[in-house]
Amino acid sequence: MATALMTSGICSWNVITGQISTSKPRHAQSLRPRASYSISTGDWEEEIPDMPSTSRIPDPPRPPKLSSPTRSPRKRRKPPKEIKPYETQLELLAQVRKRKELEIMGRDQLPGEFVSADSNENEKTFPFWRKKEFKLRELTRRIMELSARRQLDLVFEELEVAKQEHGQLNHIIMNAAVMACVACKDIDRALALYDEMVEPGGCGVDNVTYGTLLKGLGEARRLDEAFDLVELLESGRAPGRHVELTDVHLNTLVNACAHAGDALRARGVLLRYRSSVRKTGLTTLTFNLLIKGYSRSDNPLEALKLMDEMRSHNLQPQRVTFNSLILACVRGGDLRRALQLLSAMKEEAKRLNTSRLLPDVVTYTTLLRGLADAKDLQGIIDMVEEMKITPTCVLDRVAYTAIVDACIAAGSPQQGRIYMEEMQNSAKQDPQLKPRAHVFLTLMRAFAERGDLESVGSLRSRMVAEAGGHVWAEDRAEADELYIEAAVNAGKLNEAKQTLKNMVGLKKGIPLSKRAYMTG
Repeated sequence: MATALMTSGICSWNVITGQISTSKPRHAQSLRPRASYSISTGDWEEEIPDMPSTSRIPDPPRPPKLSSPTRSPRKRRKPPKEIKPYETQLELLAQVRKRKELEIMGRDQLPGEFVSADSNENEKTFPFWRKKEFKLRELTRRIMELSARRQLDLVFEELEVAKQEHGQLNHIIMNAAVMACVACKDIDRALALYDEMVEPGGCGVDNVTYGTLLKGLGEARRLDEAFDLVELLESGRAPGRHVELTDVHLNTLVNACAHAGDALRARGVLLRYRSSVRKTGLTTLTFNLLIKGYSRSDNPLEALKLMDEMRSHNLQPQRVTFNSLILACVRGGDLRRALQLLSAMKEEAKRLNTSRLLPDVVTYTTLLRGLADAKDLQGIIDMVEEMKITPTCVLDRVAYTAIVDACIAAGSPQQGRIYMEEMQNSAKQDPQLKPRAHVFLTLMRAFAERGDLESVGSLRSRMVAEAGGHVWAEDRAEADELYIEAAVNAGKLNEAKQTLKNMVGLKKGIPLSKRAYMTG
């Protein structure tokens, strides 16, 4: 029995009581009664089983949590303000303006609104300045656009419409109109606008108005009127508020004299008015304008004397200064001195360690003109190679056109055609380098004089397809006439007569030039 008890469960021997007790594992316990054997009595004793408790054993107490400091509620960030497009802002502004207008005038009420009858009478003169301001800005922009297109008549039409809508215009718009007249080479209309601005009840003038008029008078070669205007400014009797003679006015007058090639009057301006404006002496800009005046005069080499005078005033020559001096030497026929100035530019740039004095495309094209006058073809080729390696010289369409013209003037249209082919190859990467129709026509004129019918015919057939920009009917007619001239010079009269009969220009009503009558 003991063996059975030991195999059926877990047995334990109590030494003190002398009893053997058995038990089952915890997972195998059930509600069956437990038994224990007593050695003293020799009987089995039953034990009352412990009924499972339905109550849950409470969990052991947990240590109290440390209280954390209370946090203030986080504020929500406001979403970024939506930026409305300009058109939407104008629409909202128009709605606000309309609402204010209805409230003031008392004409009508918007739905759900109440317009007080006790409105102030002074509010009825509400100027609506927002509406006027936006329209005047648009008018100024419109005038500048028309000025760039050289449409002066449309500018005055816009002014008349604006005067009917807004009444008196301000001086900013009128100054824009004066600038448009000067840009379109109509100084008489500019002076008429000036008279309108200075009359009683006009918008008035300022220093910008006088500077624009001086520029226009200088470009029109009306120097006497320009000097009269400067005299009026210096005397203090010029109409306008806070109007006085400034350096800008004097430099504009000097530039006007220089543009007209009157260097003596340009110097006279400095001697007459310099003391009343600037006490520190002459400036680099003033010398540049004087050199420009001498380079356009009958004695351009006098400009070289200004270089020493400029250095005596401790003024540093600029790239524009050297370019004007080189132009003076080319116009004066002193090519050797022009090349010396080119070397001086490079040395000065190296000494000052700056690229602002290195020659640019204007410098080289001016020198190409001098080399062409000297018939120095090899010098032109060397100059072009130097242009390609100079970092501050960019070969654009104008530069290539000047190179072709220089080669033709030097007596080598074949070399000019080589540079035109190079120009076309570069146009594969940059379409802006495509030669215009006048480049083809210039080469065709040179070949036609030599009787090179093959070259003229090749350029004539390629011009329409390969020229950049639009090829007009007049250009095609001139190309046909150049082909006729080349045929006549080559002794092929039949070819010339056949081309004359099939000319497209005759069908379009383009009259013949003197070249076409050479076949007669």
